[in-house]
Amino acid sequence: MNVLLLSMPDSFEHTPALTMRMPNGALASLAGNVDPHHRVAVADLVLRQDSVRETVTRLVADLTPDVIGLSVMTFQRHTAIKLIGLIRQLRPDVTIVVGGYDPSLAPEVWETAGSGVDVIVTGEGDITFRELLRALERDGDLQGVAGLAYRTPAGFVRNPPRE
Repeated sequence: MNVLLLSMPDSFEHTPALTMRMPNGALASLAGNVDPHHRVAVADLVLRQDSVRETVTRLVADLTPDVIGLSVMTFQRHTAIKLIGLIRQLRPDVTIVVGGYDPSLAPEVWETAGSGVDVIVTGEGDITFRELLRALERDGDLQGVAGLAYRTPAGFVRNPPRE
């Protein structure tokens, strides 16, 4: 599978973007924990604040991802929803996964019909994301993956949390 992991371009209001030059540790950890046969790219959009739309459009075209994951903090929610809308225009059938503080603390926000989200990772995502990719690759049955909520035709289903 081709996987694209995105961090939001919004930097905390008291932290200038210029100081945000370290790689996104959470996304790097996710990428490092997936099975090696997957092709994973990480884009830290805080480094592309002046060209977010163009950067995401290029990455989606170049990488043709099967899964796109977004790491979202609460103050980044609005930006994430706009990016998901763009991604859906560019690649309607991609599986969109959100994780991070905001989806973990307020999954109901992401479970709305208009969110564009397919899967929510709650809590620590390293093992959960790897198991999600394995399940999608195998047969698409997400029922046994702890720490996930996922969209079904009847609405979202929440699996038990991961220990």
